[in-house]
Amino acid sequence: MSFLPNDLPSFMWGAGVGALVLFLTGFLNKAGEHGFEWTKRKFTPDAGVMTAHDKELFKSFKALFSDSGIIKYYKEHHFLLPFNRNHLTPLTTVVECWNDESHNFINGPLQEAKIRFLLAADALAEEISHYTVPDGNGYVSVITRDMDHDNLPNHVKVEAKEIDSKLPEFVQSHEHLIRLGQSLS
Repeated sequence: MSFLPNDLPSFMWGAGVGALVLFLTGFLNKAGEHGFEWTKRKFTPDAGVMTAHDKELFKSFKALFSDSGIIKYYKEHHFLLPFNRNHLTPLTTVVECWNDESHNFINGPLQEAKIRFLLAADALAEEISHYTVPDGNGYVSVITRDMDHDNLPNHVKVEAKEIDSKLPEFVQSHEHLIRLGQSLS
């Protein structure tokens, strides 16, 4: 029984790769860094830095709610009142389109804040779609056209409260993402 392989080229290839690994390990350790730490530092952006991709994506995000001023309607609204359907467009855009790779931030903390916001946006959108109907005048409402507005059934009030309960997390996660992005810009 022999410890050497029968195939000389594969033995030489393995020995060459092993020597290269040993050299690089010694070189990086001599430089005062372990190989993993060096690789991580070289290929992962600093948490306090935004890449050009992050800056462009953040600009697109801000345009949806902040720059358009639509976020104020979410902050101030109570869903027993009709809600303008046009103000739902950014919400549906975020829920339907911002879960793909092209909408991921490279900056870790910014990506985590985006994920938190997406979860809140999805929960809010689900409640709105579940409990509201179009009123025929460009708004959605928990109150259908045939209901007496002075004598609303209790379930309508509960449905409005369900939607309203999702608003604080939505607004807070939006503001957190905006503050974080602005601090990194």
